Amino acid sequence: MALPADLQNGLSPAEIEFISENELVTLIPHRNIEQLNLLQGTLKPAVASREWRAPLWLALTLRRRAQCRILPPDWLSVGKCRPAVLREEQDQPGFSKLPPNYMEIGHMLLESAADDIPQASMVRRLLKDLREVRQAKARAGLAFINGKHLVMDNIAWMELNEIRPFLTEAFLRMRQLEPEEAEGGMP
Repeated sequence: MALPADLQNGLSPAEIEFISENELVTLIPHRNIEQLNLLQGTLKPAVASREWRAPLWLALTLRRRAQCRILPPDWLSVGKCRPAVLREEQDQPGFSKLPPNYMEIGHMLLESAADDIPQASMVRRLLKDLREVRQAKARAGLAFINGKHLVMDNIAWMELNEIRPFLTEAFLRMRQLEPEEAEGGMP
């Protein structure tokens, strides 16, 4: 089946979120869980009230059934998000180092397990601020595109996905303007 034109150049936000659900998170189950054989590997048995690592999708499923508590990743806290926002606002080149799927994981955890995240409303606001600052930074960085390369270290999957259509078009246009360089010929 052919994809619609708007999805041919990348993943949809739902697909990026789906991929992010395989990220391992730490949770504390309320009951013992037997060994699980999953497509991506085998999870060791879980002991009630002890930390256990599992894919996010499983942690969210157990959380919705009130069978566990999810420990938020270290970066999903006021103490880590606030400095990240401040670093981004300092107009330094590049982006702060965050997981490539920080937006998706943060959204899913704040949506389904906000009670497990200390100061969840503040974390939610800081993630929103971080997203806005990084979007503005990415837009400003696009002004410096040249036909040879583009450096955007530590850009997140969703951020890249949002600017991909523009980048694709920009690089195609630049290649048309300088065809002999793109083909390796001499001017």
